[in-house]
Amino acid sequence: MDINIKNEANKIWDVANILRGPWNREEYKDVIIPFLILRRFECIASFNQIKVEKILEEWYLRHPEQKKDRELLDENEITRRLRKENIECYNIWNSSMIKFEDLANANKNLEEKIIEYIKCFPQIIRDIFLDTSKDKNKKQKNFDIEKIINRLSSEKLLVPIVNKFLEFELYPQNFSNQQMGYIFEELIRRFSENKTAGEHYTPREVVELLCKLAICKTKFKDSQVINLGDFACGTGGILSKCYDILLQETKKQKVEGLKIKLFGQEINPMSYAFCVADMLINGQDPEKIICASTLEVDKTGDEKFDFIIENPPFGESWGGKGKENETYEINNSSRFRTTVVKNKGTNENKIGKGDIQLFFHMDALHKLDKNGKAIIISNGSPLFNGDVNSGENMFRLSCLNKLECIIQLPSELFYNTGIPVYIWIYNNFKEEEFKDKIQLIDASSMCVRLNKGLGMKRNKITSGKENETSDQVEEIVKMYEQKIDNGDTSKIFNVNHFKTKKWSIKVKKQRSYILNQENIDKLKDFFFFDEEEYKILEEKGQEARIKLKEESKFKALAELKSNIYIYRYIWSSWKKCFTNSFS
Repeated sequence: MDINIKNEANKIWDVANILRGPWNREEYKDVIIPFLILRRFECIASFNQIKVEKILEEWYLRHPEQKKDRELLDENEITRRLRKENIECYNIWNSSMIKFEDLANANKNLEEKIIEYIKCFPQIIRDIFLDTSKDKNKKQKNFDIEKIINRLSSEKLLVPIVNKFLEFELYPQNFSNQQMGYIFEELIRRFSENKTAGEHYTPREVVELLCKLAICKTKFKDSQVINLGDFACGTGGILSKCYDILLQETKKQKVEGLKIKLFGQEINPMSYAFCVADMLINGQDPEKIICASTLEVDKTGDEKFDFIIENPPFGESWGGKGKENETYEINNSSRFRTTVVKNKGTNENKIGKGDIQLFFHMDALHKLDKNGKAIIISNGSPLFNGDVNSGENMFRLSCLNKLECIIQLPSELFYNTGIPVYIWIYNNFKEEEFKDKIQLIDASSMCVRLNKGLGMKRNKITSGKENETSDQVEEIVKMYEQKIDNGDTSKIFNVNHFKTKKWSIKVKKQRSYILNQENIDKLKDFFFFDEEEYKILEEKGQEARIKLKEESKFKALAELKSNIYIYRYIWSSWKKCFTNSFS
C-alpha cells in the first residue's frame, strides 16, 4: 500500500498542539517519539495477540508458578516459540492479555496502568522505556517514559495524549516496517533542525549514496554472513537503509540464504533507545546495539566487519562538550596507535583537544575485515588539520594504501549545517591496478535546489525517485565504480601525490618605495645624483605631494609615472640604493 510519508508525519506532528504551552518546542520529541514507538509496539503485539495467548496458556499449564509471578516468566522460550511459527516481529509481544485502548478508557490511575502494561513486554522492550536497573550510578539509556508520564499526568495532558495516539492505527497491515521507518525519519529530521552542526541527521538521499557506494562491485555468495556496522549510529537510519539496499542487491544477484547482522554503538540515550526499537521492528538482534562512547569503549571485541558506514559527529573534542580542555590517555588501544602524539618532556601517549573525527576513521579501519570497506562522512577537518609531523598527518600517511576515494558533496545538503562535507572510502581489498591510486570526485555541483528549504538544507542530490528526472546518486556511484578519470569532476592520482614534506620559506625583506621628502633626502648621499638632477626630482616630488592632497592618490601617482624622465631617475636610484637586498 502506497502512503504519503509527509502527510502521515504531519498527523503525528499534530500532537504538538496538545503539548504547546507547558512544553517547549525542543521537548516535543521527548513525548512524541516514545509514545509513537509504544503505539507501534502495541499495534504489533495486538496483531499477534491470539497466537501469543495460545502459547502462553499452554506454557502456564506446564508452569503455573510463572503465571502468578510475571518475573519468573521465561521470555526467551516464548520468543523462540513465536519465531518457530514464523510470526512477524516475533520479539514484540505482551503478556497482559489486554489492549492499550482498554487502559485509556479506564482514565483512573492511567499512568500506573501504562507502566504496568509496559512491564508486560519482554525485557529488551522494557529497557527501552523504563529504567529497570537497580544500580543508581548506571547511566540512563532509555526514554525514561515514567518521568514523562508523571509530568503529563500532573499537567492533565496524559489522557488527551493517549487518546490522540490511539487515532494512529499503526498495525503491520497498514504500515510496513519500511514505511514506518520513513515516518520515523521524517519526524527525526524535524526534531534535528535545531541541533548543532556536528550532531546532524543524515538526509535520506545521502544515506542511499553511502550504502550504494559500499556495496557496488561486491559479489555476494549463497549463505554468506554479512556484518554491517555503524559506530555513531544515532537512531539507526543508516543501518536500516543499508539493510534494505543489501536485500535488494542480493535479489538482483539471485543470492539465497544471505544473513545480514547489524551492529551499532551510540552515546545518546534517546537515540540509542530509538535505534533498539527500530532493530526490534525490523527483526534484527537489538543486543548488538550498544549504548556507550565508541571512542572510550570498544564493545565489538574481535568481531570484524564487511561494511562500516557512519556519519560521526564533528567539531567536538574527544571528551565532548564541557571537556574540551581535558586530555585522555589512550589505554594502549591498537585502534588509535597510528596517531599517538607524545607530550613534550614526557613519555606519556595522550590525545589532546583536537577534533574527534579521525578517531572514528582509525576505529573503522581497526574493525574492518580483510576484504572490508568503510564509508565515512566528515567535514574538511580530517583533510587539512595538523602539521606535517602531527598525529593527524601520520595517520593520513598510514592509511593511503587503504584509502580508495574521497568525494566532495554539495554544501547546504544537511538540515542543520550548510558547510560542504566529504565521503572517505577505505577499501582493504583495492583492485590490483588501483592499489597505489586514490580517486578524487568533485560532486559539489551535483544537486538540485529545493523550492523550499528544510532548516539549513537548500540542496538535494536526486536519486531518480519521486518524479525526479535525473539520478545523481547513480552518476556519483558510476564514477567511483568505473574509476572514471575525466580530468574534471573525477581525477585519479598516485598515492605519492599526497605524501607531504615540510619546507621553510624565507621571504625577502620588504622596502618602501614611497616618493616622499624623507626618501628623497636620503638620495643626496649617493654619488650618482648631481645637484641639477636632485632639484628636478625634489620639484617633481613636491608637485606629487601637492597633488596627493588635492586629488586622489592613484591619479597623482599615475601622473607622476607618466613622466618618463623622472620615472627613469626614481627607478634607477631606488635599485642602486637597495641593490644588496636583491642579491
